[in-house]
Amino acid sequence: MVILDLNNFPNQTCGDLCRWLIAVKGHHPDERIKFMRGDMQIFTRNFKLSSWAKTAVQESTKGEKMKFVPYRGDFKLKSPTELASGIAVTSNDKPTHQTTH
Repeated sequence: MVILDLNNFPNQTCGDLCRWLIAVKGHHPDERIKFMRGDMQIFTRNFKLSSWAKTAVQESTKGEKMKFVPYRGDFKLKSPTELASGIAVTSNDKPTHQTTH
């Protein structure tokens, strides 16, 4: 499980951070994440990185609360066609997902 203190990322959304963890830091999309602010857990459930990576935040111009909406960028999860050893992937390998941009 990834534990991330949002105090260290003041201008990033949860979706932005999960896309970064998958694409740049190499975390598996099925890994769960716990968002914290210091010692306080932000959400009561710990979702997969891939669940958060598919979200964006939309702020209201009508005085409503912020809400999570589907991410409409070009981030996609893609299974590799071969393992790091160069051997082709089979259905039994359960390869790590990669991102495409």
